[in-house]
Amino acid sequence: MVFSCSDFPEVKAQLQSLELVDADSDSGGYDISPRVLRGAGDEPTQSVSYQVLELPNPPAFPAGTYVFTSRDELNDAWTSAPQTDPGDLFSGTRMPVPNVDFSISSVVGVSLGVGTRCYIPQIVDVTAQGSNLLFRYRSNEPDGPTTLACLHQWPLAVFVKIPKLKGAIVFSRVTL
Repeated sequence: MVFSCSDFPEVKAQLQSLELVDADSDSGGYDISPRVLRGAGDEPTQSVSYQVLELPNPPAFPAGTYVFTSRDELNDAWTSAPQTDPGDLFSGTRMPVPNVDFSISSVVGVSLGVGTRCYIPQIVDVTAQGSNLLFRYRSNEPDGPTTLACLHQWPLAVFVKIPKLKGAIVFSRVTL
């Protein structure tokens, strides 16, 4: 079943206010490509490109938010966090520190500590307003649905590489 915006005028009005559909469009064209939007201030808000750092056997970072702007900062945090070993999967091998060119990039992330793997945080988006960033994430922890496949304990963290951070960053947990 397909719906168009004309089927739901109140939704169309909201999408138009967010500039996700054209004022004259009835096609429903939900365009969520990066674009300039107006934020709470006078400066436009823009989507920021990011790359999730795939960490098959990450260290168990304490719960908190993290911003790394140098190789030394990342090395210190990486080596001080306990390495996890989920069974024989990696035979206790400490994963190397991710290779990041900090002259053009920063690494930001969030950790919820260690817990049920289904609760690993997921990035909603990263946006910029001027030189400041908003990092929004979600998790169905502490009492969301799980499966038997993810009942073992696992580091609950996500880290991303972003363009070099020049301002402040705000972390915001979004409810599902």
